[in-house]
Amino acid sequence: MPAAAGALATDARLPVALVTEATEVEGRMQALCEYQLADDPTIKPELDRLRPGTGHRDLANDLLGYARIYELRADVVKADQKHYRAGDVARARELAGAMIQKLSAVLTPRAREAYDRYVQVWTLLCQRYDEARSAGLWLWRKNARARRSGSRRCSRRAGRTWAGRERRRRRGAKGTGVVGAAAGTSRGRRLSRIS
Repeated sequence: MPAAAGALATDARLPVALVTEATEVEGRMQALCEYQLADDPTIKPELDRLRPGTGHRDLANDLLGYARIYELRADVVKADQKHYRAGDVARARELAGAMIQKLSAVLTPRAREAYDRYVQVWTLLCQRYDEARSAGLWLWRKNARARRSGSRRCSRRAGRTWAGRERRRRRGAKGTGVVGAAAGTSRGRRLSRIS
């Protein structure tokens, strides 16, 4: 990674008013999310990712991250009377877009190449994550600790999968005479063929 160090560094200067407003909006959104959603197991990893960091690019990415959290937990966010502002999501996206555009406009060829590679790798990672996580959960299916560890992106999907397994298990128990935990397993299917 030493060759990539500093590849996205730029000498771009952002307008002070833009950075000031972005910092204000990000601070308000962060305070709301940290107070209201710190105990939410699906949001906590995202908050941990957004918390550290410095620089204008990090500020823009934080604004986009908090805007996404606001959309995911709109009901909780809107109930906050101290930090919630109705236009914060749209404004955060506008500010982040303006910052990224100004920073990207002055990228060197090396920085442009590094940024394009970063976007490609991130896209591939997002596409493959669900599949790899499913395989990992299957491998560690008898480990209760592994089952509890949530995913930032996939927790709702995992919940649906678990609910589907439960329905199949119950459905198998009704028609086959096989009851209990064996009903939805391959052992239960073998038992139902025998009986």
